[in-house]
Amino acid sequence: MERSDIAVTAALTPFCVSSYLKQPGAAEKLALLRAENNTWTQGETIEKGGFATMPGNTEPSSGVARACATKLLDMKTLSLVK
Repeated sequence: MERSDIAVTAALTPFCVSSYLKQPGAAEKLALLRAENNTWTQGETIEKGGFATMPGNTEPSSGVARACATKLLDMKTLSLVK
């Protein structure tokens, strides 16, 4: 069960990251996310924004939200944001 959860989180995290980066003002919002400097609140911010709620679901995945925040915070540049 744990390996399944890990695999699902790994598969859905890129979708979350992509959705976050496509939002208006992504660079500014990423700077605010970094400024939170608390992994718990960063994950909550991702959840509240709807980025960790996958199509067909009504609730966000906290595991995806935390993984998404980690990936976003590890990014060095937002050159991919259009």
